[in-house]
Amino acid sequence: SVKYKSYVVRQEKDIESWRKAQGARIPPNIIYNHSIMPTFSKEEIEKLNRFKPTTFAEASQISGLTPQSLVYLYHHVMKLNKESKRKSESVDGAIATANGKM
Repeated sequence: SVKYKSYVVRQEKDIESWRKAQGARIPPNIIYNHSIMPTFSKEEIEKLNRFKPTTFAEASQISGLTPQSLVYLYHHVMKLNKESKRKSESVDGAIATANGKM
């Protein structure tokens, strides 16, 4: 009970962020494999590669994907989006510096 409270709170936050992300897009070039998603079963990896969902709502409709795997996928995609945005901002900054605008 009290011992597991932090885990329950974290899981509740994950589920809430998942609910908000149902319409969020999954990049079409995402790679589904065990080296990137070690917690996924072989069956989950195969199904994601077969169906290639474009949104989290579509992914949640794939039979055999666990709620925890869907949350993991959500966090993975959000991490990729942050990295992509960071790279884009650093390239934009470098271009602005090269053009003498900073």
